This record gives sequence, structure tokens and C-alpha cells, in this order.
Amino acid sequence: MKSKSWPLMLNGLAGSALGLIFTFWKGPLAFLTVALLIVVMAIALWRYLHGLAGAASIAFALAFLVLGFHWIGIERGSYPDLLLPGCYFAFTATCILGRAWIARGAPLPAANPALVH
Repeated sequence: MKSKSWPLMLNGLAGSALGLIFTFWKGPLAFLTVALLIVVMAIALWRYLHGLAGAASIAFALAFLVLGFHWIGIERGSYPDLLLPGCYFAFTATCILGRAWIARGAPLPAANPALVH
């Protein structure tokens, strides 16, 4: 039986490596290192997700490549290097929780009709 969970394992390994670097690395850290690890995570997540969530994962990977290789410059004191990872991790958490909810066999909660106009 072939397992389809290897993308999640690769995502977890890259995320663990990133966490270990942030925890124990004492010297300067290039944004490229962080960006490439997140690209690995995004591509692994793309292999696991389908539809728009998979496309969004690839868009995040491309954005991290663009910023990591300085194809678009980031000014000192600006915050895209903090905002983009924060958005990516929120996206990842939402997607994984949604997949877990579906795997559990429960339907996704419906939107509140009072809030939808």
C-alpha cells in the first residue's frame, strides 16, 4: 500500500528544520535560507492539497523565491519578510485543519446566513 502522506512528512521536516534554525542559530541568518525552506514546505503542501488551495501554495512558493533571491528588493525596516511567512503559516494551518476535519468525516461548518448578504 502506497502512502500519500509523504508530502506532509516533507512539510513537517522542513518546518522542523526551520524551527531548529530559529531556536539554536546564533549568527546572522539570510532570508534566502528561510525562504528556501518555506518553498520546500509550500511545494510539499501543494502535492497534498487540491484546487485553489494547491494553487495558493504554489503562489506562496513563487513569492518566497522572488523575495529570497532579491528579484524584488526588500528595504530595511520594511515588513514583507515578516508578513509573508505569517500569512503562509496561517494559510497552512487553515488548510491542514480543514483536511483533518474532512478526514474525520464531519462536514465543514456552513457559513452563517446572517453574516452573508
